[in-house]
Amino acid sequence: MFQLMPGLLYVIVITVVFTVLLIGGTAASLLTQARAIVRKRYIGPVFSESNTKKVSKLRPVLVTATGVLISVKDEATNRLLTTFKMPAELRHYHEFFFARPFFSSSAYLVPLRDVLETSIVDNTLAVTFKHDDREITLRCKSCNLAKWINTLNRLI
Repeated sequence: MFQLMPGLLYVIVITVVFTVLLIGGTAASLLTQARAIVRKRYIGPVFSESNTKKVSKLRPVLVTATGVLISVKDEATNRLLTTFKMPAELRHYHEFFFARPFFSSSAYLVPLRDVLETSIVDNTLAVTFKHDDREITLRCKSCNLAKWINTLNRLI
């Protein structure tokens, strides 16, 4: 009986670890899918696969290849439209602000005519824009935030 206890204990520990990992992975996947559905309903054409193709022929004014997309939030309902902080490529064009998360085929493309305000909040760049009568705030972190805010404000 004593010889069976360590083996049985290993089996129980391994079963518990895999069960916790399975439940955690499923919960994260469901949360991501739910946020994707909400994001599509709130900002459909702002975040899509065709946005990457739209800007492929344009020349950017400012580019940061290693930014971090912190959050996309609907200000009226105080609802987050993103799940996790994601590394992203940030670009600024004459007519658009572009943020494409790494490992994603879709991208955020915000027309500058819709931008209401740009500011630096808690060492992050906050771009507030209007889409279908909703105020959406896209927050991202990058190096040279002062440069980003100056060029965005100049072209707005």
